[in-house]
Amino acid sequence: LHTAGYHHLWHLKAMSRYGRQLEPFADAFGDRLLILIHEQFRQDPSAVLDRVHRFLGLDPLVPLDPPGETNRGGVPRSDLLVSVMNGIRRAPMAQQLVRTATPRALRERVRTANVEQPPLDPVTEARLIAEFRPEVAVVERILGRTIHDWRRR
Repeated sequence: LHTAGYHHLWHLKAMSRYGRQLEPFADAFGDRLLILIHEQFRQDPSAVLDRVHRFLGLDPLVPLDPPGETNRGGVPRSDLLVSVMNGIRRAPMAQQLVRTATPRALRERVRTANVEQPPLDPVTEARLIAEFRPEVAVVERILGRTIHDWRRR
């Protein structure tokens, strides 16, 4: 399981138990710990970064444009495009040419346009929500507020 640097993928469920991971830090640092929720950053990055600056006692930042989506996962729409992209990745000269000729943002747009996210099976979703409900409660207790994005049911 430790081969090729993929060891962490086999522990995804354990790594998703944020409450267990945060409790020792919350106990040790109390209000000197700032915990941020990724979904809130995605919704309003400027507000979250402003919160970080206030927490650190720094001057506020100039508002930022929302970041684009990067490295989105899912199921490929076109196997042909995936084959072409994989062929480029395996050919260093072709890879260098593509990197030189096209901006990173354009390459990412092409890659993510070829990916669709199938809906989560409702049975699986219900099972995951039930399984992680205690973890969500721990994080909410630490934060002192409800995380609505994490409470679908």
